[in-house]
Amino acid sequence: MASRDTSAIRLVATRLCSLAASVILLAGAMPSAHAEPRFKHHFIDKGGPEGDIFSNTALGDLDKDGRLDVIVGRSRYGKGPRNIYWYRNQGRIDAWQGPLVLVSGVSCGCGGAVLDVDRDGWPDFVDGCWYRNPGRLKPGVAFEPTWTIHGGHDTEAADLDGDGRPEILVHTQQGRPGVYVYHAGPAPSKRWEETRALAVPVTSKGNRGLVHAAVAPRGFGDLDGDGDADIAFNGSWLENLDGKARRWKEHRNLPGFTRSGPWGRAVRCWVVDMDKDGHMDVVQSECDMPNARVAWFENVRGDGSQWTMHPLPNDCTPGDFHSLAVADFDLDGDWDVYVDEMEHLHVPKGREGAIGMIVWENRDGKGANWTKHVLVSGLGGHQAQIADLDGDGDVDIVTRPYKPAHNAIGGRMHVSVLENLARNPNATGPGSGIGPDTAASAPPPTPAEAAPPKPAANPTVTNRTANLRDGLVARWTFDDLPGNVATFDADHGRVEAGPLDVPGAALTVAARVKAESFTGSGHDGRILSKAVGIQEQDHYWMLSTWRVGRTTRLRFRLKTGGKTDTLIADAGDVQTGVWTHVAAVYDGQTMRLYADGRLVGSRPKSGSIDTSPQVPVWIGDNPPDPGSRPWHGLIDDVGIWGRAFDADQVRGLHQASPP
Repeated sequence: MASRDTSAIRLVATRLCSLAASVILLAGAMPSAHAEPRFKHHFIDKGGPEGDIFSNTALGDLDKDGRLDVIVGRSRYGKGPRNIYWYRNQGRIDAWQGPLVLVSGVSCGCGGAVLDVDRDGWPDFVDGCWYRNPGRLKPGVAFEPTWTIHGGHDTEAADLDGDGRPEILVHTQQGRPGVYVYHAGPAPSKRWEETRALAVPVTSKGNRGLVHAAVAPRGFGDLDGDGDADIAFNGSWLENLDGKARRWKEHRNLPGFTRSGPWGRAVRCWVVDMDKDGHMDVVQSECDMPNARVAWFENVRGDGSQWTMHPLPNDCTPGDFHSLAVADFDLDGDWDVYVDEMEHLHVPKGREGAIGMIVWENRDGKGANWTKHVLVSGLGGHQAQIADLDGDGDVDIVTRPYKPAHNAIGGRMHVSVLENLARNPNATGPGSGIGPDTAASAPPPTPAEAAPPKPAANPTVTNRTANLRDGLVARWTFDDLPGNVATFDADHGRVEAGPLDVPGAALTVAARVKAESFTGSGHDGRILSKAVGIQEQDHYWMLSTWRVGRTTRLRFRLKTGGKTDTLIADAGDVQTGVWTHVAAVYDGQTMRLYADGRLVGSRPKSGSIDTSPQVPVWIGDNPPDPGSRPWHGLIDDVGIWGRAFDADQVRGLHQASPP
């Protein structure tokens, strides 16, 4: 292969940076400051599922059709059948099939994690028990209970030891109160190794001496700045002493929310860099008590030694916030806060319609100036989950009550979705009629034909999406280069694309690649990278190859909430001398890798994508050091989108970009 001199590549890079900037402005990927959050309410289920107390909500692509489905689990309390249900995503945020029985005869705690436990390519569900996905999931097919762990109020998946594979983080106030970490062994069908990170002593004060809720939905992150994940708790935080999540130390210096309600001390927790100073902060909402508060706790020095409490303005009644989510809901580049109120508790007489679903808008980007927006009145929620459910590049919200009561639909059960209108205010038809955005919207776009081999300026991806312009941040076709491709070698050559950012909680990067050889023992060649170095935590997002045994697989890195996680493909070998279409997709809940339109790996991940206007993006190498992780071969048709392509759209993109 002929070599290409560095100056030629840099000349191409300069021209393409200008092109990328024009595409960003054209696509509207940089929203105006202080865009007010707007949502539209839809019912996934109005009146069901059967039962009166529900404890769990989770999201995952259970049937592997590229769309996130919804899990709702019954509590062990209350009336009605003990089942875990799921709602199948029909391809529109207002179209769902269900409730379908996922597991019968069982109940859930308030947490729950969707992850591929046995690495067979099918997402499983964990909540006190591993419920195995049998594959080819469809109505009438149930998950298989496999083994039991120490269940609790909070259960979440978190890579606490940095090995790229999530552990299960559990907090419970029953049996053996405390915080537990479960590590998967080489045989996940056997009981996982248990580490007790914190023992909460049982006192004579009853529930008032216990911590009822603490670590969910995202109470983990690097709180002391040493590069590993710690755990935020109620009034304290747990330091990961060995970086392997097997030795922990409690620091009782996290101020604020330590008062007790009827079930003890209780908060929802989210770790995020709220003021973007490089230090991971903690957001908490009180729950299971009236007149609850919401605040974020500033990690002043970045090492967890000093915290400052910043309350959010709150006049909510009853104000029992058992949901908490932090995301850039209005796509203005900073962190906003969502809560919703319990329907059945602490509702004053005559104020039964006061419950609601609420977003606090971060007005100054630093967490010092907030505006409260009531999205929905008359409906409450419990354990809300967030993700880009419709693939339009913004973050939607799913919630349902713990026990339906005192609501705007006569006290009936409901599963609700709040469609975020930040990207596309006309994405669906009329909402439920509950909430501020109730007017009819334009109908969905008419299906169109698949794109031609060399896409034009406004091509169609598949018959289920509008076009490649939707959410486009930047694209390079290299049509003016010899062979209409970019050529790189191991010594020099890269495209410096500038400091591109993708705000929000959705990302798709894709390219056609042909490796001539793989350099180094790790076969680590960067296709596309936004980074400040080569270590995992140096990356904002990255698509590369990586050696797995005797094969070479795709690898995807992504930073949210100040923490970078890595996904390595389980299949789909990348071979030298062969064109491969590669894609990495993030939807706010799951990272996915595709090779030639086929899903080859996935892992759970949540939160909005970290941004930095100072960090560059390179094609064919890793910034900031030329030659540190070079690609050796050809790259063509590179695209970056601020929305999550579903499986059909990735296949369409592959088919529209043949070798």
